[in-house]
Amino acid sequence: MKKIIVILVFVAVSALITGCWVENVIDGVKNVVFGVEKVVDGVEEVVDGVEKIVDGVGSSSLGDQSYGSLPYEGQIYRTVVIGTQTWMAENLNYAVEGSVCYDNKAENCTKYGRLYDWNTAKNACPDGWHLPSDKEWNELMTAAGGENVAGIKLRAKSGWDNNGTDDYGFAALPGGEGSSIVRFFSGIGTFGYWWSATESSSSHAYTTNMDLNRDKLRWDNDHKSNLSSVRCVQD
Repeated sequence: MKKIIVILVFVAVSALITGCWVENVIDGVKNVVFGVEKVVDGVEEVVDGVEKIVDGVGSSSLGDQSYGSLPYEGQIYRTVVIGTQTWMAENLNYAVEGSVCYDNKAENCTKYGRLYDWNTAKNACPDGWHLPSDKEWNELMTAAGGENVAGIKLRAKSGWDNNGTDDYGFAALPGGEGSSIVRFFSGIGTFGYWWSATESSSSHAYTTNMDLNRDKLRWDNDHKSNLSSVRCVQD
C-alpha cells in the first residue's frame, strides 16, 4: 500500500513538475514570438521610412508645386510637370561654344541662365530631353490657360521688373536677348526669349517670348544668330 502511495505521489509530483516546465516553455515561446513581432514591426518602420525617402528623392516642394530634379553637366535643374509635359523649371546654364552670359557677366548666367544661338540650342539639352518645337510651346500655352494669360501665369514671382504669378512652377525669367554677330544685349529683367526647334526658313527660327507689360505669351521669328534662352522639355 505504501508503495502505491509513493508511486502516486511521485506521479503527481512529476506531472506538476512537467506541467510547470511546459508552462515555462510556452511562456518562453511566447516571449520569442513577441520579440519577433517587435523586430518585424521595426523592420516595417524602417521599410516605411526608406519608402518615404525614396519618394522624396529627386523632388522638392515649393508651396503647392512639386518639382523633380535633373543633374546635367555639374548642375542640378528643377523640373516640373505641366499638363502632359515635363519641362525644365529653370533656364539652361550649360556652358558650351555658341552660348554666352548676358553682358558677358557670370552673375547673369547664374541668375538667368545662358543665351544660345539657335544651332547651339538645338543640341544643348541633355539626353532624354530636347529643344521644344513650336507645337510643344503651344501645348504649354494651352495648359497654362491660353495665349492671353499664359505669359503672366508662367512668369516667375521674382526677377522681373513686373513679376508674374507662376501658377504652374515654370518660373520663366527675363534673360533678355543678344546677337552673336554684333554682340549686343538688351532686355534683361524686362523680357525673355526662348528658342523653338521649329525653323521658319534656312536662316530663321521661332522664339516664344514674354515681357513685363503683357499677360500674353507671344511668338517671334528671329535670325538663328540671335542669342536667346533655352528651356528643355522631356522626350
